[in-house]
Amino acid sequence: MKSAGGKRLARLDGAASPRSISRHRLMVPADRQHRKEIIVLLIAYYVAFMIAGDLAAYAIGLVTELEFGGHVSLIVFLALYFLFLWVSWVLAVWLTKPKHAEPVGTGPA
Repeated sequence: MKSAGGKRLARLDGAASPRSISRHRLMVPADRQHRKEIIVLLIAYYVAFMIAGDLAAYAIGLVTELEFGGHVSLIVFLALYFLFLWVSWVLAVWLTKPKHAEPVGTGPA
């Protein structure tokens, strides 16, 4: 806002100007960017482990079907499928977990 004298005045309602908002949105803190990268990596690991687990469940289910029949194969495949859902998540979280956590404190005493 400008006054009659041409000087810039602060907004009294506390709202930021559109120009400062767009600049603020472009600046992402390094910690937030790092968290986004970890989340993307977590999803990538999970999908990769799920593909491998699905292929393993399919192969084991196929062998089971040839040996024992279709009913047993279905039970084995479904059990392995849900097991691999859980195992894939645990492995993905384990691989993306930070190596060391910085202690939270108020500083030196």
